[in-house]
Amino acid sequence: SFPARVQLLQLFHDVFGGKFQPPQADVAGAIDAKERLRLMLKQTPVSDLLALRFSELVSKTRCSPRHASRLFTELVGVSFREKQTELRLARACEVLATTDSKVMEVATESGYQSTSLFSAMFKQRFGVSPARWRERIKGKGRKPAKLVLRRLGVPA
Repeated sequence: SFPARVQLLQLFHDVFGGKFQPPQADVAGAIDAKERLRLMLKQTPVSDLLALRFSELVSKTRCSPRHASRLFTELVGVSFREKQTELRLARACEVLATTDSKVMEVATESGYQSTSLFSAMFKQRFGVSPARWRERIKGKGRKPAKLVLRRLGVPA
């Protein structure tokens, strides 16, 4: 009967009423995906961006992969993969110019699992192999490595 239902509802409210709170607005959800991506890029160190997978970027922006890709390209000017390659090669240039590490070690430290892929990407970008690039840089010993890197268009 209706009065019995009301009594049950009142009893339920008395027992559990204080435990149910209206959901609070998610502050992170109040900003759009583009702003979430902008904040993430601003707060993430370059070393973490080198290791970041695209699926993790999608998860952090909470949008579809296609939308995340469009937003990244809009904000950064290049695709996620291109930016990551640029950062990895910049890191490789820095290591090649400042250490005597083997090319295989430089490849691994720069985020490449394959030395052959690293060498191919490096040669495509700079027109010479990593070992040859190092020889050229070391031959210009009078100039600081950062100036040489900047002249080549590599962010130092």
